[in-house]
Amino acid sequence: MAQNGKNVTLRAVNNLKGQHFQISVNLPDTHSQFLIDMMKEAAGIEPGFDRFVVRYHANQNGYFVLAIHGVKATYEEDQTFWRILSGTQPINLGVSAYQPADGETVTFELVRHEGGQGAPGRDPCH
Repeated sequence: MAQNGKNVTLRAVNNLKGQHFQISVNLPDTHSQFLIDMMKEAAGIEPGFDRFVVRYHANQNGYFVLAIHGVKATYEEDQTFWRILSGTQPINLGVSAYQPADGETVTFELVRHEGGQGAPGRDPCH
């Protein structure tokens, strides 16, 4: 990896459940490779990122987000999940498999399954 780290911004948006929030943290010189490690860095900077929960799926690209800022996605109950976006494009990898690029903004958005986001009846886990 280059001498200088990457500049990555992480955002979390909840407009669905409980207390709505928008959290943003910039990691201007991160040397982390994977998104899960960047989330850990962000947790040390922004209190809203300090309460995230992930679950491991052996055959589905590693760890997927279950909760951010204490707000849990409950797909089985209400078909909500934490969708991960790079800019405006969905990322179909877990946080332990995805490697954000320099200058990228990654958004975690709590959404409800509405058809085109994941397979019906199957927990998309992210």
